[in-house]
Parts: sequence; structure tokens; C-alpha cells
Amino acid sequence: MRREASRMAWVSARAREVWEPRIQRVSNAWFDVELASVKTGLRRAALVFTADRVRTSGLRHVEVAADRFAAGPGADALAAAFTAGDDERVGALLGYPACCRAFFARTWGAGSTDPTGAMGAADPGLLACNILGRRVGVRLVPHLPCSFGCAGTAALAMQLRPLWPPQELSRAEEMLGWPMRWSALRGVSITTWPILKVVAQADYAVETHTIAWRGLGTYPAEGARGLCHPFDAHPRDGADPRDNGFSSIEAMDQAHNMVLTALRASPPRGEVLDLGCGNGRLLVRVHEAFDVPVQGIERDPARARQHPDIVVGDLRRVGELMDARRDTILVSQRRFEEIPDLEAWARAHARQVLVYSYDAPMFARVA
Repeated sequence: MRREASRMAWVSARAREVWEPRIQRVSNAWFDVELASVKTGLRRAALVFTADRVRTSGLRHVEVAADRFAAGPGADALAAAFTAGDDERVGALLGYPACCRAFFARTWGAGSTDPTGAMGAADPGLLACNILGRRVGVRLVPHLPCSFGCAGTAALAMQLRPLWPPQELSRAEEMLGWPMRWSALRGVSITTWPILKVVAQADYAVETHTIAWRGLGTYPAEGARGLCHPFDAHPRDGADPRDNGFSSIEAMDQAHNMVLTALRASPPRGEVLDLGCGNGRLLVRVHEAFDVPVQGIERDPARARQHPDIVVGDLRRVGELMDARRDTILVSQRRFEEIPDLEAWARAHARQVLVYSYDAPMFARVA
């Protein structure tokens, strides 16, 4: 893949002050994840930029272009394939999904300057496949996905998750979960985020091609507001209260406020797991309030896909889905009543368990 040139324009000085250093930390972390995927044996090789970084990695490396290197045990084979222009072999050595390698050959390999438009509609889509942040270094996979719903891409992103520093992973997923808009016309593409615009080269076309990424229902406080996508978004727009058993946003927020108030009396010190999390709106609010990693389990795939940290599964099989301890577990009293073994499992797998009920009388308490 060629290194892509781009220009950025921030929506405000405040947005740049807050988010430029955060984006830089995420970008730096991503370089480390790529190299770590080779060091840990997840991949045989990586194709990376920046001489100083690869030279201090301890990995065998071969320069294949100016300031670009094949690194890892498969570096020689990768360098040979790269030099020969064998894109299929390069992609296979780098561990890219076969469907994405075929997509690359049809687009970038055939001379496209930006295959984004060929990925199809972004709604519905998977967070791992949102590659719209690649030009500023915010991404969860090293390749160009074949679509916004590629299962192979999502699987690779899941394998890479443990290699990330938790805070940078959370930040990357937060940004990729914002609403975005990509458009291209006459050889120029504009990717519009709530906080900035990225201008880059694109395939020449005389009609505007637009892709709208709706996001996961979150929006940065420093983001611009407006009447068109993505600036018309609101943090709660992506969270249908009916997914969580409520008739209105107001009722949902009131119930979630009760849970957050109980958590403030005994703040989480690490990852929070929500058993039966709906569309993940409570996970978002817990992360915003306490700045800790979050994860959830939800049996409805349509609800689960709305947040990147939700695992699809039945709580009756929680022991198969989750084996590691968490700092804090959130669970409805109703789930304990429905699943006899769940309470014992929860108490054995967390420092503290917050039990709540949205039925009358409502309550939330750390038990």
C-alpha cells in the first residue's frame, strides 16, 4: 500500500487542543500494535513505515522502499513479494482476509487512489471495518477492508485487541464510533469528522460519491454542531431506548443515572462488565463517567453490534463466553432470578457486583 498524503482542517482551536495529542497517541500505539502482532507470533511479518521504530523493535527487517520496511520472521519473503509486485502474496504474508486481498486487487492494485467508495454502504457496518480514520492513524486493522461489514476484518481486529494499550484502544474505538462522512468529487476526497476534515486524493469522478457512517451514538463535546451529517448528531441519537427496555430516552437516562450514582459510591478500578447490556448505552455512560474499559454481553446481535465491546451470547453460557475476572460486574436482579447459577459466577469473577432493578421499586446497589 502506498503512503497517502492528506491535509487536515480542525473545526476549532479547542478541538485541536484536545484531540490532536490524543490522535497522536493512538497513531503511535497502532504502530506498536503492528509490530507486537509479529513479536507475539500472531503474524509472520508486517509492512511498516518509520526507520527508527522498526530498527528499535528487535525484529529482522528489510527496507522495501524509502522509509518502508518488511519486518519479522517472514521479512525476506515479504520483501521479495513486495519487490515483485505480487499483491496477493504480500496480503497473504501479512495475514489479510482473502476477501480483502481480492478487493485490493480489484481496486488499489488496479490503480485506484482511494478504494473507500468501492466498499459500499457503511450502514449497517462493523467498527473494525471503519477505515475512514486511516489517514490520521486511527484504525483497528492494518489493511483496507472489502466492505464495512467484513467478518474476516472484524475477526482480525479482535485478535489484535489484546496488543493495544487499554486507554489508546478505548480512544480509538471512541473516535471510530463517531458519525463521519466521506465524499469524493473530481479527484478529491473529504472525510468529515465531528472535530476535523481530512482532504486527500481520490479517483476522478464527475459526480459526488458519498458514504455516511452513522456511528455508535456518541459525539465529542468539542465537535461542531450543524444541520447536516455528521454535525447533526447527538450523543443519544444512536441509542434507541426500546433496545434497553424503556419507552423513552428520559426514562432510560433516569434509570442509568441511578446505576451511575450507586457506582460513584464505590468507583470501578478497572474493567466493567455489563451482563445483558442491550445496545450498550449504559456502557458508554460508565466509560464517560469513570474512564475505565467496558465490555458487555447481549444475546440480540442487532443490539450488540451498536457498541464495539459487546459480545453476542446467552448469559446461561457466561462461563464459556468470559473466563477472566473483571473489577466490576453490572447485572439486573431479574437475571439472577432467571438464571440460578449466574449470581455465584458473578461474585466469583469480580471484585464487586452492582445489582440493579428497573422494576418498581427501582434500586441499584453494590453487593
